[in-house]
Amino acid sequence: MLQVPPSVATDAHILAGSLGLLLYWAAITRRKGSPAHRAAGRAFFVSLQLVALSVAPVLLLRPGPFDP
Repeated sequence: MLQVPPSVATDAHILAGSLGLLLYWAAITRRKGSPAHRAAGRAFFVSLQLVALSVAPVLLLRPGPFDP
């Protein structure tokens, strides 16, 4: 099994979340239904999926119990 250092998993999660925040504003500042709005919205949706997928390694690689 591939071992990912916790810092790499955390960095990937933070990067995906930051990208999501930027894409959120890119979508919300475009006119609804415009091609730019749709493209930014689709990219935002993909970034949300990346955030959801990247949280598992962050939680599983923590040395101790989950403590938000």
